Amino acid sequence: MTNSESASEPDLSEDSFGLDPNYTPEEIQRIENEARQADGETQVPETQVPDPDPDPESTKKRKKREKMTSKYWQYFTRGEPKEDGFYEAKCKFCGHIYDMGNGRGTGSLMHHFKKSCKKVPKSLRHKPNALQKLLQAGTTTEKDMLYDLFSKLDCRFSFTSDLWSNKGRDRGFMALTCHYIDESWKLHKRVIAFSPLPSPHTGKNIADAIYEKLVLWNLDKKALCLVLDGSSANEACVKEMLSGPILDTLPADGQLFHQRCGCHILNLIVQDGLAVLDDEIKTIRETMKYIRHSQSRMEKFKRAAAQVKAPDKKPAWDAQTRWNSTYLMLQLAFELRGAIERFAILDKNSNLVADLDWNKMKALLDCLKVFYNATLTLSGTKYPTLNLFFPEFCEVCLSIKKMRNSNYPFIVEMSLQMYAKWDKYWTGGNMLLAIACVFDPRSKLGVVEYYIKEMYPNDYDTFMANLNNCINALFKYYEKEYDRQSRGQIGSSSQQVSASARECESDTRVGLKDYMKNKKRADPKKSELEEYLTDALDENSLDVEFDILSWWRLKAAKYPILSRLTRDILAVPISTVASEATFSNSGRTLSPIRSSLNDESIEALICAQDWLRASVTENGGDFGEVLWSSDETAQDADGIDHSWSCASLWLLGSQAVTSNDDYVFYDFLFSHWLRLVKSEERA
Repeated sequence: MTNSESASEPDLSEDSFGLDPNYTPEEIQRIENEARQADGETQVPETQVPDPDPDPESTKKRKKREKMTSKYWQYFTRGEPKEDGFYEAKCKFCGHIYDMGNGRGTGSLMHHFKKSCKKVPKSLRHKPNALQKLLQAGTTTEKDMLYDLFSKLDCRFSFTSDLWSNKGRDRGFMALTCHYIDESWKLHKRVIAFSPLPSPHTGKNIADAIYEKLVLWNLDKKALCLVLDGSSANEACVKEMLSGPILDTLPADGQLFHQRCGCHILNLIVQDGLAVLDDEIKTIRETMKYIRHSQSRMEKFKRAAAQVKAPDKKPAWDAQTRWNSTYLMLQLAFELRGAIERFAILDKNSNLVADLDWNKMKALLDCLKVFYNATLTLSGTKYPTLNLFFPEFCEVCLSIKKMRNSNYPFIVEMSLQMYAKWDKYWTGGNMLLAIACVFDPRSKLGVVEYYIKEMYPNDYDTFMANLNNCINALFKYYEKEYDRQSRGQIGSSSQQVSASARECESDTRVGLKDYMKNKKRADPKKSELEEYLTDALDENSLDVEFDILSWWRLKAAKYPILSRLTRDILAVPISTVASEATFSNSGRTLSPIRSSLNDESIEALICAQDWLRASVTENGGDFGEVLWSSDETAQDADGIDHSWSCASLWLLGSQAVTSNDDYVFYDFLFSHWLRLVKSEERA
């Protein structure tokens, strides 16, 4: 949204599509400043126009500038005063320059912004209330379009859910995302809810909230799997849902309904292992901080690195809530070990790394590498990951077992703690992973058989029997569904065959039909499942980048039933979180900006962002190129681009315009909603 045409404050009423009415304008300004401070930006003073000259030459000039508070100054860059008292005002959009000062008002700036400048985004010229209504209409329109799309899709949907809180942790939210593969074999995901979840966050409350949203979107009878992290509340949530009406709509009696988040499990395993070496990791962290503390130490470190011919890399420390950054910090320290030891001598701080054992560090890195690579592989959102998880997870297990034979006692201790955590989460949560692996044409049953024999030789027969029973039950369910749909399609045409036509059949033709029926009984054809399992592996794809969706799309004619089953299975994600958060153990917390919005606005904006991004990326576009250049430094505490946070506030009338990238985003957003609303009106 834009700034209002007058200097009035934004509407803060309860019905406003904007900020929470409990916030005063002063608190809103404070929240914006806190967010800017967190992102390293200059705070905006309570006057709406920042003073471009923090050190004026005289009190007279300072007072004069402080009076220039027209809202149109935010669209112009003000130059330094000249000797004659005039100064320049340069348009941020087209670069046109106006002479200002000596009593001249801002009428020319207003006229330029409203009428003359052709590069001003059209969204900036609309009043906040009009844009708020347009956004509400656009959100409703997009939601209706998505609802219609879901109702037409002939597939099962899987869901991921996690809990968020605001900055003050006095409001809880439930995020619910649906995942599916369409008839063109393209993988999709959509955030369908980001709604408040009242305390206490018990399993029943979570289950009720999820089921309510499934019913709202008419997806309660099309569900396949729900992916959650391994908390006790989520375990209770699944039990609660399976005791309700959704159980009657699930394939295989709901055996595949619950899947634990694989990346969450890996994170827990690694955190337990890293706790064993907490002191050594802390020493490395403090060493990195010490070297980077001043420019003189950095220069000394460069000399040390040059003397020992170490890699030309800067020391860096980790974010303690993200274990991957700890791994990368240790890896960097090991590469720079010669330079670090030489620096300790030059700096006469011999105790800096005196107690470090680099061989132990290398052993630790070798252990963590398998976890790091597995997490990178499994945290993708643009390709199926479920079929990849079983072999990756089994490799993790075998690596942990191998650690027991290490010559380092701390590695042995790590392996015991890691294996205890691994075994806890493996039990009961592996059937869907094995099934997805079976429907990977490069592996089928062979990979599952190999790893189960290696990990649990005593339980091999029981596991494989349960796996085969589950696959057969799943296939029979889809076979019935396929037959029912086929009969519905051809039933009307078959009824048109007249009795007189059948009477015209010759005795020879009738005899031929009887012969073919008897032959079919004597030599029954293999089912699709049996044929697929007995076919040779697709070994041509073992050493290349394999697109499993394309493979099944091409085989759909040969395996019509099995391809439908596999399409639904492969849509299940193995992680509940976005790729940038899979290494984090810091929880899901809304930034101060989002926390200042009311619940309806938070849900609308987060869902709208997801839908907008999908509308661009799934049509072959690059959302970052359309809106702004991708930059990790532009992300806020939620792991989402800071431009969206600014856009959220600006669209709600709180005047948070900070950069030209924001203008591009607003214009794109406005144009998108306008197109949706106009197309709806034409329809």
